[in-house]
Amino acid sequence: MASKNNNTVQLVLYDLSQGMARNLSAQFLGGPEHAIDLIPHTGIVVFGKEYFFGGSGIAVEDPIYFRSSRNMHPISIETLGTTTVSKNEFEDWCVRQQSNNNSGRKFAGQDYDLFENNCNNFSNSAAIYGLKLGGGVPQYILDIPGKFLASPMGQLIRPMLQSMQIQGGNGITPTGRNSSFSSNTTTTTTTSSTMMMNNATAEYNPWANMDDNKDVPKEEEEDPEALKTLTESFGFPLIRAKKGLRNSNGTIEGAVDWIMLHQDDVDIDDSIDDTTTLTA
Repeated sequence: MASKNNNTVQLVLYDLSQGMARNLSAQFLGGPEHAIDLIPHTGIVVFGKEYFFGGSGIAVEDPIYFRSSRNMHPISIETLGTTTVSKNEFEDWCVRQQSNNNSGRKFAGQDYDLFENNCNNFSNSAAIYGLKLGGGVPQYILDIPGKFLASPMGQLIRPMLQSMQIQGGNGITPTGRNSSFSSNTTTTTTTSSTMMMNNATAEYNPWANMDDNKDVPKEEEEDPEALKTLTESFGFPLIRAKKGLRNSNGTIEGAVDWIMLHQDDVDIDDSIDDTTTLTA
C-alpha cells in the first residue's frame, strides 16, 4: 500500500467523439493528411480522485462516478509515475491556478479555451508542475487542436465550435479540504469540456450527423456540384445540404456554416416546401 506521500499518478484518456473522429475526420477536415484519431479529454487520477479542467475551472470527482454519470469510458489509462507531493500540496497548487490574486493563474473557468487552454493543457501542467513528475500528456494529444485548425475546414468551423458555450455553473464542490476550489473559481461563459462529455451526442459532435439520408427526394434547384461536395465530401444528408445552400446564397462555405449552426433545430431534417422561404 502506497504511503500518503508516495502516490501513483495516472493519466486517463477519453475520446469525446466516441470513435467518430477516426472514421469521419478525413472527409470532414479535407483529406487523410488532416485526419485526427480522436477528440481527447484527459484527467489526472491521484489520491483516489479524478482531477480535470473545464468551463467551471478545476474540478474533482470520484473516478467511477465521473465515468458512469457521463457514460464515458477511458480508451487508455497510463501510469505517469509516483509523486511525493501530498494531497494538500497539490490542491494548494490547484487553488493558486484559479485564484484571481495569482498573476500566473491559468486554470480558472474563464481561462478555458477549447483550442488554446483546455483539459489536456491542465493535465499536462498538473502532472509536471503540480505533482512534480518528469512528464505529462503525450505531445500528439497536445498537438490535436493545432492540427484541427490547420485543416481547410478548421478555421471555418472554429467560430461555430467556440460558440457552443454555456455558463460555467457551480462546478463540482468536493467535500472536505478541497472545497476551496469553488470559492476561487469565477463563473463565466466558456466552452466546457465537461459539457461535451455530458453531451457526447450529435448536437456537440461535428461528425455525428454525417450520415446519408437516402429517403430525401432529389431536386435540381441547387448547384449539383455544390450538393455533391456537401453530401459526398462532407457527408451531410441531402436535405441539410439543400437547406444550407438555400440559406447561404449557394456557397459551400456558407452552407456548412448554416448547417453547423442549425444542426440542433427540431425541423432540420424536415422536407423542404418549395413555396416556403427558409430563414437563417
